[in-house]
Amino acid sequence: MDDSSATRAPRRGMPRHTQIFVGLVLGAACGGAAQALFGSNHVGVLWLVRNVAQPLGQVFLRLIFMIVVPLLVSALILGVAEIGDARKVGRVGARSLVLTLLLSGIAVALALVLVNLLQPGAGIDPARRDELMAIYGAPAAARESVANAERAKPLMQALVEIIPRNPLAEAVNALDGGLLSVMFFALVFGIALASVDRTVVAPLKAVLEAVLAVSLRVIDMVMRMAPVGVFGLMFSTSAVLGVDALLALGRYVFVVLLALAIHQFVTYSAAIRFIAGRDPRRFFADIRTVMLTAFATSSSNATLPTALRAAADNLRLPRDISTFVLTVG
Repeated sequence: MDDSSATRAPRRGMPRHTQIFVGLVLGAACGGAAQALFGSNHVGVLWLVRNVAQPLGQVFLRLIFMIVVPLLVSALILGVAEIGDARKVGRVGARSLVLTLLLSGIAVALALVLVNLLQPGAGIDPARRDELMAIYGAPAAARESVANAERAKPLMQALVEIIPRNPLAEAVNALDGGLLSVMFFALVFGIALASVDRTVVAPLKAVLEAVLAVSLRVIDMVMRMAPVGVFGLMFSTSAVLGVDALLALGRYVFVVLLALAIHQFVTYSAAIRFIAGRDPRRFFADIRTVMLTAFATSSSNATLPTALRAAADNLRLPRDISTFVLTVG
């Protein structure tokens, strides 16, 4: 055997972001094909969605969700503690708030301009619109969320209730509305941790660092099944929604994708270039796994662990800044 072949480096497998993309495309294609060939009400299609695809997707999401609270609490406490001075935490938080308001404001303005300019709902037949709403309209849980939003509490009461009376109880309900209170507790705890003598809090800090390290390892393990989970999520959506509904909503889908593309490749790219001083192409390449996870799951909670990992490993950001800004964001 040739010596050069014996010393050749082993071939690396397909990158994870590519695996996720393949799972996303295959899931959408297979689900769309199943709906086009048999219809969304076909017994076999419904069985596949309910007994195979949806469970696969939900297992993937639940495995991520189960680690969000310990990951977020340990990361935020350590991030604030490593920043140290409460005044510095305030400065970082203020800058993050300004950038969030600026970029979110641009996003809202962009959406309003495109919606009023292109009017994506104008071309849908009223009868077809009613049919789509009957089949694909928001479930009861979503309608309840809208109703709750309409019954929003006064600002001062909402601010007061951010402070938890029982952080453990809020942690139990973190993913059902208690996450902000848990974050407030972690923020205060981290500031206090930074103000206590290092030798006294060293054991506690070591425990938190271990929790963070283990949480990130769990995320690494879970992300190995991301292509399968993403396939299940996309198959379920496309098999039920189908090409027919997408064609009817084609103008709306186009406006959404156009707004997202402008916001990413114009707004974010400008911010990355002129505020962060980075190459936007390189930046987006480094966070491609994060973007694919966000697109497939439509959940910031599910994407947070991947974002923290990408910030540390790919972007090489300071851990104190990245953990603080990402968890608070």
